[in-house]
Amino acid sequence: MRPSKDCPLKAFNFEASGHSASVLTGLNALREKDQLFDVTLVADGQSFGAHRVALAASSDYFRAMFTDAMLECKQTQIELNGVGALGLKHILDYAYTSKLTLTLGNIQDILRAASHLQLLPVFKHFHLFLCMWRPYGGSIFKMPYFSIDVLGS
Repeated sequence: MRPSKDCPLKAFNFEASGHSASVLTGLNALREKDQLFDVTLVADGQSFGAHRVALAASSDYFRAMFTDAMLECKQTQIELNGVGALGLKHILDYAYTSKLTLTLGNIQDILRAASHLQLLPVFKHFHLFLCMWRPYGGSIFKMPYFSIDVLGS
């Protein structure tokens, strides 16, 4: 259909503002139902099902692993040496939800995993976690946990 002389509109651009959040929610729903996994990550002997596309979209490490003809590119199970199960669990939660809760009990595991898997946004929010110490007299031991939602950042 061609625009008429009375209608100068030649193109209409549409952007669904919540689409990216909806896609992330959909991927997480698939993960929660153990559906369409195409890779299993293993850390400390624990297995975690995942979707390569979600991992590659969240991490330069996984993007290189799955797109640069590395050995792991074709493997269905990948052992992640140097990454603990607790850290990996939280990093996967972050990759699928954009949310991360830092506590005294998990911060070292998460940072180790984030460093190994090259998730730079986690370091940005680690800095925020450190800055939160000041209102509590500079002692992290007075602060039970810090939760962040990085979807809007």
